[in-house]
Amino acid sequence: MNTQSLALVGFGPDGWGKLLLLAAGLTLAAAVCSFALGSLLGTVGAALKLAPNHALRWIGTSYTTLFRGIPEILVVYRFFFWG
Repeated sequence: MNTQSLALVGFGPDGWGKLLLLAAGLTLAAAVCSFALGSLLGTVGAALKLAPNHALRWIGTSYTTLFRGIPEILVVYRFFFWG
């Protein structure tokens, strides 16, 4: 690897260091938000499936059955292309 290649990832005038750091921060923020939302929805789904009320159990079971039956790549495509 030559010094020209290493200069591209640096923070100098020709480097991409600031953009790479910004992208890493954005990736971490998206991951944390996704984890929080997933934890919240998972907790609500589990609480509904364990509820004593038959209607709430049915809603929880329907929710988990629906979302477990959809391939993850379709969910990714849905949010990416139809935003």
